[in-house]
Amino acid sequence: MPTVEDRRVLDVPLERAWKIAKNSHELLPQLMPEIFESIDLEEGDGGPGSVFVLTMGPAMPGGRGRVVRERVDVRDDDRHKLKHTTIEGGDPRYSSFTSTIKYESGPYRGSTIRTWTAKYTPAAGQSAPPPEDMKRLTEKITETIHNYAAENPDYCAY
Repeated sequence: MPTVEDRRVLDVPLERAWKIAKNSHELLPQLMPEIFESIDLEEGDGGPGSVFVLTMGPAMPGGRGRVVRERVDVRDDDRHKLKHTTIEGGDPRYSSFTSTIKYESGPYRGSTIRTWTAKYTPAAGQSAPPPEDMKRLTEKITETIHNYAAENPDYCAY
């Protein structure tokens, strides 16, 4: 299964970065309404087996109101790892798409390394390119959330 990866060093301590990641569904529609009109927990408590419904904003392919459902496969507080699988409404170029975000201690005090990995299978009859657009979107999301965290030091602070 092909993969694409992005690694970033964040100027946020590990535990705070992890807490922000687990709460990003609440923050993203506020910070990026052009991309996420809403993100709602449809089923579960946010842990494995939960289903989130993402209603996309006008800047996304397919336009405002397109619905994507993602299942949480892993939410590991000890290993600081989230894994989601798109189960409905994803990019039609791929028959399967999973993304994993892992956080670990960074190279200097108060930093975190965020690694995003996507695994995908091109749809039948497609020679789908690697999902570089998803990688760019993930980079933008990470930058937006962590800029917000820098400007709002009490958000998700321990």
